[in-house]
Amino acid sequence: MSTDSRKNCKESNVIINFDRDWKVLELINQTPDKDCFSINYNDNHWKNIDLPHYEIKHDSSTYWYRKRFEWKHKSDTHEHIYLNFTLIEYYNKELNHIKIPGIIIWLNKSPVCFGTFPQEPIEITSYLQTDSDNIIVICSSEGYSFSLYPQILLSHMYIGQLNYNKFDKNTLKRYHEKLDYTASFDDSHGLIDISIGSIERLDNEKFHLDEDNDWVNLSMSDIDEVKETLKIGPVPRLAIVILIVGTRGDVQPFIALAKTLLNHGHRVRLATHENFRKFVRENGIEFYPLAGDPADLMSFMVKNAGIVPSVSSIVAGDIAKSRRIIGDILKSTWKACTDNDDETGVPFIAEAIIANPPSYGHIHCAQKLQIPLHMMFTMPWSPTGAFPHPFCKVNNDIGPPERLNRLSYDVVEMLTWSGLRDLINEFREDVLQLPRLHTHTAVHAMILEHVPHTYCWSPSVVPKPSDWPEYISVSGFFFLDLAKNYKAPENLVRFLESGDPPIYIGFGSITGHDSRRILQIVLEALNSTGYRALLSGLAKDDDKLPDNVLKIDNCPHDWLFQYVAAVCHHGGAGTTAAGLRAGKPTIIVPFFGDQFFWGTMIWKSGAGARPIPGKRLNVNELIEAFRTVHESDIREAAQKLQIAFQHEYGCDTAVQSFHANLPLKNMQSDLEPSFGACYYLKDYNLKISRPVAQVLVIAGVIKDSQLSLHSTYNWDKLSNDNRSHLSTLGILRHGQKALNCLFVDTPKGLKRAKSANNLLTGAREGAECILKGVGKSVGYASIGCLSFYGDVTDALERLPKLYDPYSDCDEHQRPQVDDFQSGAKAAGHSVLQGFKDGITGFVNKPRTGFQRHGILGGAAGAAIAIPNSIIKPVAGTLASITWLSRGVYAEAKHLKHRNDSDSNNTLLSLSPNRYKQLLSRSMLDDDNTSLEYRASIESGLTIDKCKEILVEFERIKNEYDSMTYKNDDTTIQKKEKKSRKIFQRQRSRSTNL
Repeated sequence: MSTDSRKNCKESNVIINFDRDWKVLELINQTPDKDCFSINYNDNHWKNIDLPHYEIKHDSSTYWYRKRFEWKHKSDTHEHIYLNFTLIEYYNKELNHIKIPGIIIWLNKSPVCFGTFPQEPIEITSYLQTDSDNIIVICSSEGYSFSLYPQILLSHMYIGQLNYNKFDKNTLKRYHEKLDYTASFDDSHGLIDISIGSIERLDNEKFHLDEDNDWVNLSMSDIDEVKETLKIGPVPRLAIVILIVGTRGDVQPFIALAKTLLNHGHRVRLATHENFRKFVRENGIEFYPLAGDPADLMSFMVKNAGIVPSVSSIVAGDIAKSRRIIGDILKSTWKACTDNDDETGVPFIAEAIIANPPSYGHIHCAQKLQIPLHMMFTMPWSPTGAFPHPFCKVNNDIGPPERLNRLSYDVVEMLTWSGLRDLINEFREDVLQLPRLHTHTAVHAMILEHVPHTYCWSPSVVPKPSDWPEYISVSGFFFLDLAKNYKAPENLVRFLESGDPPIYIGFGSITGHDSRRILQIVLEALNSTGYRALLSGLAKDDDKLPDNVLKIDNCPHDWLFQYVAAVCHHGGAGTTAAGLRAGKPTIIVPFFGDQFFWGTMIWKSGAGARPIPGKRLNVNELIEAFRTVHESDIREAAQKLQIAFQHEYGCDTAVQSFHANLPLKNMQSDLEPSFGACYYLKDYNLKISRPVAQVLVIAGVIKDSQLSLHSTYNWDKLSNDNRSHLSTLGILRHGQKALNCLFVDTPKGLKRAKSANNLLTGAREGAECILKGVGKSVGYASIGCLSFYGDVTDALERLPKLYDPYSDCDEHQRPQVDDFQSGAKAAGHSVLQGFKDGITGFVNKPRTGFQRHGILGGAAGAAIAIPNSIIKPVAGTLASITWLSRGVYAEAKHLKHRNDSDSNNTLLSLSPNRYKQLLSRSMLDDDNTSLEYRASIESGLTIDKCKEILVEFERIKNEYDSMTYKNDDTTIQKKEKKSRKIFQRQRSRSTNL
């Protein structure tokens, strides 16, 4: 065996070539000795070969292959080992598998494969022996020689660390600790295996993953403040975009939510995959296409649980493909928030975003637009001790389950970010013109910003965990009623009326995964039990099915499930909800991710059988499950859930949660409150909605150039990274750019200038190229030096934390620098706070030390105050230059992007839709058309409302003009008084002379 370390194998840890030193025996209508499976079998009469083995097919021949080998590799507990066969000698991303029927493979006398040769790697982890030799035997019984290259693959594994904080009860300080973890994907059960080392280091008291990674539970005063905010007035009508990535089962619930939002007066755009355009539009919802094909996404999810690449995906070359899809999805999320309708041309700018986590671009688009984000999903995505992340399998034997469960969410976030970091940061820089995110900020963004989450499942099935804060809620399932206009085909009606209620069996979007094997198992189980069944998917149109089985096409679950005895499916949240809503016992055959979560929850609720993982589905377990769901206690439990569902209103509750978490103070529009404020009129300190802005512009009382985008939600914690960084990173990054400009871009420009036809033109272009290259190089080098200086001063400001146990008593909030003005303000505060802390430390430090540790603590505090009196003022003074330079840099970036059409002109567009545009043009020809009437046509508001807006604006304008006039008079009077004083001084001097 040899290890292949070629560059194109980098997705897998180790690939071991397994093609040498095999033995073959060709038999005609015979079988070999039974001893051939034994290690000690004498195979000298077998022929020595290397695989692949090419021979002309003989129907009567049976080929037997045998190999004896040692396995010396010491694998990790969670490492998985696979046997793989390819048509080519070395790993390649594009593989075309050959079908060889009649194959049986034994490893150490245990069969690991039989039937048609599998297209996916075969896991052999549990069959390998490390303390003795191994023997593998392959039989090809239908005349085919074994013409494939064998390999052993070691699974892809991630190794990382989690930060957590340990509290000292005496000093009340937090000490940073790290936990090592490994994560790998197990093909056999479709979940991520997580192993967390040194868990015993966590004490029995409360622990924290990170100082910024704590849930903040709202106090009663916070809740009262929210209630007071809601009393401001009715929730304004908003333009809401719903970003959904997934299959039909993921999209359908959000159509129901969108219809509820429409009933509350909002404008709603549902952005999802092109496949669902008709489905969305026929329900009266605006549609915008997101990139990606649900079938490709589902295939990748089945193989990988969505995150950690499995060996199957590495072999099939799925990783690069999935990254391209996600990159395209990210770009399309921004277009979904800002592009006109692709059918009607109606302009759209999102004022709030609702999204599910796999859409990925949600929080970045919200930050760019400075609007609120609300996450909604069908599976838990927020850390809790109640249960692990749905994608993870956690070994509870290594530590307290609650702690391990919370850690599993952190591991999934780290794995997701490690795989998508470059794609997301490129999207932020190239598309959104936002700064790159560092790992800490990206992984904890949802927690740092307290982004509200609503989980659309029934609290009767999975109650809200007690450790979730107030801004995370459980609403109930979202149901879209499709049965009203459905007419069942005659063959389905006849089948339902001809016998006992059947079992519904369907696997939705999973049917392409090993469907022939699953179909065979299902039919055998039905034959053994005698139950009738409706089969959705799995079978082909030309398959011959027994009389007790009917294949059906797509059928609304809310209609069909009324007439079945039980439901058996893959465990998608939508199908699970529909079955329980109908009061039907459930069998879940999960393949990946949240399907295992729902299978476990339904089983624990008593309303279904124990889940059977799809990749190891077998006849005996399915027979037992069929019988279990016909038991009376299981049926009673399902009917109790049905009754509970009747008192839950998922969509209405979710909309209430959405409204309750909106920043209403910032969203209320001046002049007219019906629509959300999205523009700011600086001249008169007004925040106004789009219709109000249209009225004012059409009436000619303001110009659209006076408007700027109004921020309704400030993503300050996402914008500011408070973590310490390696001081050389900034100067290295910008230094590289400076060198590229000077030694790469400039020579290329000179080469182009040299090839110019005209000598004078070439000389001018060459001079411009040199000046531009040198200027850019100097600029990047300056930014790099300032970045280095800033990192040094940041480190200097943090220096007291190394020796000062009471540094928390004089901590200050890190300022947010958005422009030159805020940078200058931060610089002034830095100097002031430095000197203030240095002086007041002589009082505060001993007092704090005495309060915490008595006389010794007071003495320690006094000693600490001495070096602080020097370090604090020096650090604050030096840091002032940092903050000022950051303000200059931020202002320069604003100036650069101010004329960017993507970031301003598009977002500030007030253009009406096509119909209103044509109508308004016809009105312009009529001299009798009033300004109010024209404004009404453009904005959609009534004429009377337009008049009220204009009258109120005129009043505000007059007040401002009056105040400006008074201020001008006061200024003139002061200047005149000052001039008189100067004149009198000069006159008195001349008199004295």
